[in-house]
Amino acid sequence: ALARRAAALMPSGGAILTLDTTLLTRVIQIDKVSMTARIEAGIYGPQLEEQLQAHGVTLAHYPQSFLYSTLGGWIAARGAGQQSNRYGKAEKWLVSAKLATPKGFWTTEATPASAAGPNLNQLVAGSEGTLGVIVEATVKIHDLPERKDYRGYLFKTFAQGIEAARRINHAEIPVAMVRLSDSPETYFFQALSSSGSGGLKSKLQRTYLKMKGFTDAPCLMLIGHEGTKETVIWAQEQTEAICRRLGALALGTGPGKRWFHGRFNGPAVRDPMMDRGLGVETLETSTRWSNIANLHEKVVEAISNAIAANVPEQNARGIVMAHVSHSYPDGASLYFTFVFPRQLDREVEQWQAIKRAASDTIEMNGGTITHHHGVGVDHAPWLGEEKGEIGMSILRATKREMDSKGVMNPGKVLG
Repeated sequence: ALARRAAALMPSGGAILTLDTTLLTRVIQIDKVSMTARIEAGIYGPQLEEQLQAHGVTLAHYPQSFLYSTLGGWIAARGAGQQSNRYGKAEKWLVSAKLATPKGFWTTEATPASAAGPNLNQLVAGSEGTLGVIVEATVKIHDLPERKDYRGYLFKTFAQGIEAARRINHAEIPVAMVRLSDSPETYFFQALSSSGSGGLKSKLQRTYLKMKGFTDAPCLMLIGHEGTKETVIWAQEQTEAICRRLGALALGTGPGKRWFHGRFNGPAVRDPMMDRGLGVETLETSTRWSNIANLHEKVVEAISNAIAANVPEQNARGIVMAHVSHSYPDGASLYFTFVFPRQLDREVEQWQAIKRAASDTIEMNGGTITHHHGVGVDHAPWLGEEKGEIGMSILRATKREMDSKGVMNPGKVLG
């Protein structure tokens, strides 16, 4: 009714309605035979997991925004959790969705598999509110893992780490997470975590690494395993063997535990930097394994050059860093973080110039414009090149059919 009312209001009065779905917080049904749960879509991550885990099950979707994002938002943006290697992105764990649309309620199919035409759940995942409001979803769930094991490995080069991640995926080892930082990110976060420390311990660590043949620019890989005790032990042994064959230094569980403890704290680091005149931004993409190194190099170069061309002082500079955080048999994501001195008199134009340079480079070098952040307004100009003319016409036709007056999240995805 609200969606239909909005359709009536928009053409005449230009009214804007913002919907808050966060009273929709019930876990309606848990089916432990089928291992699915039917849940209202306004529930925040911590509430969702609290209710599921009280029954011994989990969705295990943990994006960095977990504390402040909802089930419906995860689906609408086609999101990815930090353990997506084991539990899947939103489009993988979505079984069915119920939407409030201008044409009425729409519930997608809920069978485990079907040849009855295209699966329309894939149309809902990533729709970003443009077709309707997701009010309820049926999702795949899992038994709570008996054991979790997160540990670190240090590689001499980013290329060696990429090869390890590829081999782990191709060996079909059941990992929860494989996260590989390039050397600038490894250095940045090591410096951040050890701020105020140093002395003899740090000197001994550097001396030991040099004895092992590591330069000042190693790359940290974090590997996570979750499941039964037997599965985790076996998988950990297999992944460590692959890493060691590629020259990695095993660091034990310390780095994994530190990351796991602070895995949702990234945004808290950003704000103090911005208060001191720095800009902090992220963007992400994905590509096939054979193109990872090329895309990484080109995007880092594009962002670095754009920062250098848009700094407040001639000698000012930024830092560009990246990691692989979600991987598949055929490729992986690349997640870039960059910190730069802001031009306070033209900071929006500065950001746009950097964003445009990165997005153009991604488009020209075989990457997707977004792996899990979504399209929204920022990425819409590059969507047509990725989907193609026919693909865009299909999306536009669907939008017209579902929302003929264009009132559902106007301007998003399709521009």
